Amino acid sequence: MPNKKSTMLTYITETPQQLATNTDNRKALTQSLVDIYLKKSLQQYGLLLVVLVLTVLNVPNHL
Repeated sequence: MPNKKSTMLTYITETPQQLATNTDNRKALTQSLVDIYLKKSLQQYGLLLVVLVLTVLNVPNHL
């Protein structure tokens, strides 16, 4: 079967599942960024980093 070309509808259709996958894997997806933060190399950006991670993960109720 030949590869099917992706269209905008493909991405729209796949978005809910991708969001669920990202949410389920949120710790693994953000672990390296959290590790860098904890090593204090980005300490001056602390609050911005936390807000960014929570926004990307669509978790506004933690703010």
